Amino acid sequence: MNGIIHKTERKCEMDRKLRDNRNKLVVKSNELIRNARYSLSELEQKFIVFLISKIEKNDKELKEVTINLKEYCNIAGLEYSGGSIAYIKSNIQELSNKSWWIDNIDGSSTLFRWIDTVSIYGETIKIILSESLKPYLIDLKQDFSKYELINILVLRGKYTVRLYELFKSYSWKGEWRVKVKELRNIINCDKYKQFKEFNRNVLKYSIEEINKHTDLNISYKTIREGKFVNEIEFLIKEKEGFQMTIEMIMNQEERLDSNGK
Repeated sequence: MNGIIHKTERKCEMDRKLRDNRNKLVVKSNELIRNARYSLSELEQKFIVFLISKIEKNDKELKEVTINLKEYCNIAGLEYSGGSIAYIKSNIQELSNKSWWIDNIDGSSTLFRWIDTVSIYGETIKIILSESLKPYLIDLKQDFSKYELINILVLRGKYTVRLYELFKSYSWKGEWRVKVKELRNIINCDKYKQFKEFNRNVLKYSIEEINKHTDLNISYKTIREGKFVNEIEFLIKEKEGFQMTIEMIMNQEERLDSNGK
């Protein structure tokens, strides 16, 4: 009987730890969200966001993050297998080799990297984010966005992840009006040359994902210039209400847990 009780207690503790990890806050400068120009896969974006979620409120430096890959798979809703581990390691190597541009207020652009150092010991990985990211992640006082990690983990599609963060950075305003050409540039989407294809495969798909699985509700309308859609106006609302929150959390956890099976 005592053995059953202890197993139940351990299971409850593991579930609590898993939930705490998934609900950690991600805090990023809006300048980083809106002005960065990069192309990352869905898994790469989620991994970077996971690393950022490890930054504590009172941190003054970007510290080394130690990750157990089995634990990460559990948190991210990934199947734990040799193939998955190899794929994650490959993505981390790709990330360490990637650089990207951020547009500055004065019109100039600065080249950044995501990761400074990576050490791998079997299935334990130690990573330090690039020092150049510090002004955009540490000790932020104004013009930043924050959200719970799980809102990114549940999403599918690299454009969906990118768009969620962009919408979140404008959620305080309730709207975001942007030219189609600029939006394509921001999310680094050179596919779907015709707007109807871009609308169907990127916008409609991503917004359906975001509305169903995250803390945001997005709607939008197109603005034409002659025959062509030139701009898009997004309306952004935060979901509210206790019952909505409970249903959303259950939906998110169910999706993640089913992914890893």
